[in-house]
Amino acid sequence: MKLVSGLVLLTLAVASDAVADSDAWTTNGPPGGPNAVVVDPGDSSLVYTDVARSANSGATWQPYSIHSPTYAVAAGPSHTVYVGSGEIYLSQDAGATWALIYSGISNSPGVPFSGTVFNGLFVDPNSPSTLSGTATEFLFARPVNLLFERSSDGGRTWAALNVPNIGGFFSGVGSVAVDPKTPGTLYVSVSGSPGGAFKSTDFGDTWTQLPIPGFSVLAIDPQRPSTLYANSYASLVLMRSADGGATFQSVQSNFEISQLIVSPTDSNCLIGRSSGGVIESKDGGTSFQTITNNLVGPTSLAIDPSGGFLYAATPTGVYRSAVDSGALWLNAPHPFTVTLSAIDPHTGTTGPGVATQVNDLWGYFSIPAITNNPSNPEVFVKLLDGAAINGEYWFFYGGLTTLEYTLTVTDAATGKQKTYTKPAGSECGGADTAAFGP
Repeated sequence: MKLVSGLVLLTLAVASDAVADSDAWTTNGPPGGPNAVVVDPGDSSLVYTDVARSANSGATWQPYSIHSPTYAVAAGPSHTVYVGSGEIYLSQDAGATWALIYSGISNSPGVPFSGTVFNGLFVDPNSPSTLSGTATEFLFARPVNLLFERSSDGGRTWAALNVPNIGGFFSGVGSVAVDPKTPGTLYVSVSGSPGGAFKSTDFGDTWTQLPIPGFSVLAIDPQRPSTLYANSYASLVLMRSADGGATFQSVQSNFEISQLIVSPTDSNCLIGRSSGGVIESKDGGTSFQTITNNLVGPTSLAIDPSGGFLYAATPTGVYRSAVDSGALWLNAPHPFTVTLSAIDPHTGTTGPGVATQVNDLWGYFSIPAITNNPSNPEVFVKLLDGAAINGEYWFFYGGLTTLEYTLTVTDAATGKQKTYTKPAGSECGGADTAAFGP
């Protein structure tokens, strides 16, 4: 253990209808085996699949009023949602009502294509029309006809884009990553021989090849869009670029996933979908652990904009789990989250706490940004339901460190807030058996 002095701010807050930890997955549907799941970029409570929507973070689901089969889903700003397969439907009210806007992406200009013609839809949230307040985003589609297509009027008309290296029967665009902050910037990975990864900064008009061998799974850091991850199928290496794909560094070898996403609130938190299930990294991809538990056969993953919940589409419904690597989730019946941030007054170093969930009642934090050791437990917290004894929730805290820390405890259900401080140089903690009422 490394003993340091500093200031730690530990905040305990309620998260409504949360689950207990990142290994606990719960589901309430929807039926029908959703293929894909996304979360509304402006409202964390709105979750969409290709067959149903939820307005309460997955607690309940409402099937869409669409008769044609749909396999892909994309969400844009202002509650716009797109679903489709051979046809594309648009909702401008968060999936409550739908309008058919396109019947069949073309295999070539002017030639209609029947049946299931694409398996991916992607919205550029920075489209000029979106920024001006209209619902006509730039959309990109990954058809099964091996082309890559773009719509500049919200999915009503489409044109094929000239992505390099698409030329053979086994060649086509697979992974797609759209920059959430820079208009017109996107990355695609092309399968086949030679394959490769490409970047466009003009909505797909022109492309620049990236120094990645073969086909790769791509992911952008939403907080730092110049940070791009790529998992190369050719070399089985997870790579990271800090300069928009110009150069890459190896992060991990012997690594293979079919999807990768980065938390919108924690750049060190990566979630991957592999043949073994769902895996999570809390250190920027250096190491991963399995968080599948009772989850079987995930086909698509999504994290909500607040970084609190991870969703997985499976053949039996959408499963949800708490995923914020900086948070503990305690006491599921009346749930609380625990987060930690720290400052070392000697060096001015700041950094978030990394949470380790032990069970539904307690957990602990390491502070690797200060201690340089992600395995060292520094601060412990526990929350108990003492209602049967005195009608209150009981809060306990302590640590294996000389850090000074301040705890701010907030019950969002009642608005009540309390703070607790341990001075530097002391290893003691504290307890409050009258912390919060029911």
